[in-house]
Amino acid sequence: MHSFPRLTALFGAPVDALTKDHLAAAVARQIPEAEDLDFKGSLYGKTPEDKQELAKDVTALANAGGGVLILGIAERNSVADVLKPVPLLAKGPESMQQVCQSWIRPFLPGVRIKEVPEPEKEGTGYYVISVPRSTDAPHAVMRNNQGTLLSYHLRDGATTRWLAEAEIARRYRDRFVSRAELAAALDQVHNDGVSHISTATQQPWLTLAAYPSGPGTHRAGGSATIRQITEEVTKWTSAMPPLPGQFLANYLEGYPGVRRALITRSTTYGGELNEAFAELHFNGAGFVACSAMTVAGHGDCPEPLALDVLELNLHTMVSLLADHAAGSGAGGDCEFRAQLRLPPHIAGTGTGSVRTLRPTVLLAPTLGSIDKYEQVRRSISVHAEFVDARTTSSLEELAESWKPQVRSAHALAVDILGQFAVADAVVLRADGSFNAAAVDIKRGNAIAQWVQSAKP
Repeated sequence: MHSFPRLTALFGAPVDALTKDHLAAAVARQIPEAEDLDFKGSLYGKTPEDKQELAKDVTALANAGGGVLILGIAERNSVADVLKPVPLLAKGPESMQQVCQSWIRPFLPGVRIKEVPEPEKEGTGYYVISVPRSTDAPHAVMRNNQGTLLSYHLRDGATTRWLAEAEIARRYRDRFVSRAELAAALDQVHNDGVSHISTATQQPWLTLAAYPSGPGTHRAGGSATIRQITEEVTKWTSAMPPLPGQFLANYLEGYPGVRRALITRSTTYGGELNEAFAELHFNGAGFVACSAMTVAGHGDCPEPLALDVLELNLHTMVSLLADHAAGSGAGGDCEFRAQLRLPPHIAGTGTGSVRTLRPTVLLAPTLGSIDKYEQVRRSISVHAEFVDARTTSSLEELAESWKPQVRSAHALAVDILGQFAVADAVVLRADGSFNAAAVDIKRGNAIAQWVQSAKP
């Protein structure tokens, strides 16, 4: 699902939920075309020229930052003028998708085509074509069957124009620079978030930062935005995956930051926190941190980590940050960076003391028992300040279903576990499923019930 906050406010409904009534209201209000909105009064034909025209209109939106193309509304002087329902063909969306795949270079993923039926005339209606913001821009239209002649278009206000040579060159430079800048921006979000973890803590922490390749832009800041984000997180907690304890629960407090909101249960925030929190940036980036559950060690043994809880927390973190990014209007890919941060302690006394790091051993739950754990076979202790993991996922997929969220969390989990010589995750699976049989019965039943009720 693509999020277009400006268009959602303009039409009074999300783009993927538009009906004939919303389109009729747009005509009645004479909504103007814009950089992210284009009206067409007819279907595209089947000739090569017609297919190029469709590809041109789609790439013009993608190159400008994404937007929506509506077939079935005729415009006059660049404003919505009259409804002109078009035939809803048996394979209309599939045919237009095929044109986009065949005529656009490089491939533009995420184009969505929705049919809106006309109730008063069966077999007719409207097509709403959603075009995502793309980090692979500029996208070109093939001008011959060999793909050796390309043209580049841009949605500029209410019109579509050709990109000049200098603009094309600049956009190609931006494409190759943006990935390095994206990694640097992700690290900055992560480091900013880590700086709020209390320096006095003696417990392991799990952190996750996210940065979308196409950041959102609709958050203006101020107390109203802080309240809005706090309410969004509170609403999100009602659909939270099953966990031994919710690390972000009801009665949340929202604190302002620089173009971001800090969300926590603490009512005494003074710059550092020793309990779970989320730092959600107005552009869709975000950071989440919570303490990692440990199991009491014996004697001089370290406090081992509860591996099933760690994995479920990773999934919950991915879910929260993906929901926030999509809600902010962000698009494209989403870069994630996770860390398991291990607590230091001081060994010895006096001036000869040596700073060492507590070794941490991973544990897996004992099958069929409640809150009893056994050491993962062949796992090792780690002497380090933190272990790090990264992955990249499609924000569109993450916003649509929990399964891509599980796959992303699994990718992060296995990278973290690999540093402890552990090959497989306990609960998360690479295919986007949960292995509910690997945890205690009560928790496994909670996972199974949540899967049944969650959006597929």
